[in-house]
Amino acid sequence: MVLRDVLNNAIDLAGVPISDANFIKDYNRCVKDLTMRYDTAKKQTPQTIVCSDVSAQYALTSGCIGIKRVLDAGGYNFKSFSVYGNAFIVFAYTGTYTVDGLFEQTPITAMSSTISINTAYLTAIAEYIAARALRGVSPEYTTLAGKKVQVSSPDSYQDFMEHYRVDSANANANIRKTTNPNRRVYAPRFR
Repeated sequence: MVLRDVLNNAIDLAGVPISDANFIKDYNRCVKDLTMRYDTAKKQTPQTIVCSDVSAQYALTSGCIGIKRVLDAGGYNFKSFSVYGNAFIVFAYTGTYTVDGLFEQTPITAMSSTISINTAYLTAIAEYIAARALRGVSPEYTTLAGKKVQVSSPDSYQDFMEHYRVDSANANANIRKTTNPNRRVYAPRFR
């Protein structure tokens, strides 16, 4: 139902009907754009690797496009490793490590598909889809109180794309802020 809600939100924003096929195509295009811009939009999958030889290269999961972090057996961040071509990893010490790999989002094929992108991006996605729906629409006019008023303009596409950029940047910042375990929490001084 999440995809249907995003579609309804995009239709409300654009004021024009959007077919399911166009929605799926534009949704996949938007998610690809978000994953290229922000690491928080990528899918994160953990992989456990047991390093018994420091000179050996250990294969990462197929399709890995980057590494978010590596944790040692105690759950602490581990920084003594090298990555080769997003395909292999070499550790400086032996041990058991959890590698959080970053992957592209899987494209949806139907309105019943499940999404794995963070829900903070859904407003930005709806704005992107509304902008794409208005891209080829000619300006519409209506009569309001006896005057001819323009309902949608050619600038609507640019306006929605600007809202998309701002909202996606805000969603990224909010996700980073809430997922940072080392963030500083300010408390009022004792009086």
